[in-house]
Formats: sequence, structure tokens, C-alpha cells
Amino acid sequence: MLSAAQRRLLKEAVEQYSPTLIDLASCDVLALPLEQRNQLRSALGDYLSAKGFDKNWNPTSVGRAIEELIDALGPR
Repeated sequence: MLSAAQRRLLKEAVEQYSPTLIDLASCDVLALPLEQRNQLRSALGDYLSAKGFDKNWNPTSVGRAIEELIDALGPR
């Protein structure tokens, strides 16, 4: 199960980068088929590129949280 912080992060990423997926982000995302989780992971990847690194391209704390969420939504 995703933490409250992970759910907020996912919602923020989807709202900004793939708003058509907002319904997916609002359900039990870990129970979704891999194809749908990959769509959410793609939005998170866009969010990671935009918000997850400092000026030297080192991951920030937000970037590390996004990476953990991308991993959590991956194949099992």
C-alpha cells in the first residue's frame, strides 16, 4: 500500500503531466494491471525530470521519493 505522502506525490505528478490518468491515480494503484501502472510511472518520470534534481543533476529528496514510487509501481 502506498503511503499518504506517495499518494500525494502521485496525484501531483499526474495532475501536472497526465491529467487524463487522474482516475487511475485515485484508486488502489498497486492493484492495477502493469500497463496502467506503467502509464502512471511515465507521468512520474516526467515529474522526476522536472522537479527531482538540483542544478548539478543530483537527485533531491523529492527526486528520491519519486524514484521510490516509480519502483513501487513497477513489475512484481
